[in-house]
Amino acid sequence: MISRVELRYRYPKLYEWIGFGFECGDGWLDLIDELSAKIVAIMPNAQASQVKEKWGALRVYMMSANAEIYDMLDWYEEKSKRTCEVCGNYGDFYNDKGWWKVRCVDCKLTEEK
Repeated sequence: MISRVELRYRYPKLYEWIGFGFECGDGWLDLIDELSAKIVAIMPNAQASQVKEKWGALRVYMMSANAEIYDMLDWYEEKSKRTCEVCGNYGDFYNDKGWWKVRCVDCKLTEEK
């Protein structure tokens, strides 16, 4: 699994302006890495303004982008709804007492304890 520091190192221009860092669980960092590589390949000077979890899904907000990148952002948002935010394994998208989450069986059981 890639680290938050390595994401900033690999894509310095893309993440130059995200002040609060990556506001999501480590399980999505590999998704962010895949998405980042694709964004930079299409638009090398693209810049993200925020990367976070919102309503249980990965959200990446861009300062500049084109239609192809916005389509990819939507696709990765949907993919995050099947990826455990904690560990990165396949997960279920569900509502836990008003909070939307994506967790695999093991991480869900660990949280319930």
